[in-house]
Amino acid sequence: MTKLQGFLIAIGLARGLSEVCVSAMTAQTVAKIRQGLSERQRAKHYRWIEFQRDLHPPLDARALVRRHCGLSDDDGLDRVQQRAADLLAGARLKARKNFVEIEAIALVKSIEIKQLPKSSRGRPNGTGKAHPVELYPPGTNGVIFLDVHLTVREVIEVVVPIIEDHAGSRIDVAKGSVPYEALVEALLAFVPEVNRPSQSKKRMGSITREITAYFSARVAV
Repeated sequence: MTKLQGFLIAIGLARGLSEVCVSAMTAQTVAKIRQGLSERQRAKHYRWIEFQRDLHPPLDARALVRRHCGLSDDDGLDRVQQRAADLLAGARLKARKNFVEIEAIALVKSIEIKQLPKSSRGRPNGTGKAHPVELYPPGTNGVIFLDVHLTVREVIEVVVPIIEDHAGSRIDVAKGSVPYEALVEALLAFVPEVNRPSQSKKRMGSITREITAYFSARVAV
């Protein structure tokens, strides 16, 4: 049993529910949190994809190569030209560079200098980065992009309504209340590692600040 589950069970028992009911409700609440965060993450991914599409319109790599080499639309590409088109479209460089690879790289550099603005040169955003992720949005053949993680605030926005539904009342932000402790544990469990400090004291401080800011904004509304 995790600390979060322990707090959720305590909340249910305090409401006078039976142990069987509390156990089932706790499992359901944890599942809701996971599902809510997954849906929020996916929505953020798709917003990122749309932003990237608007910022970097897709390049017709083969057309760029044909234009640069003075070819017509009906002309086929030789091996070097086809490899250059692949590189412009986002293919990775080969570790072992043969004649075709070397010539293709030189052709790509020439095309970039003469035909492409600096903002669109190189591989598409997200490829070759630390955590490239591939999705398949409707109507596409797949999009590779840099993984985008939920912030502490975004996790709070998902978790708070679910815990309040579990408790049957709004969370009392005064430290010591069980729903508040459940919220803190949920954030410790579900905030992505990349968006929280590695040291425990700093991590708790950042989470506490975000919780305070969230509830202050909600009261203001």
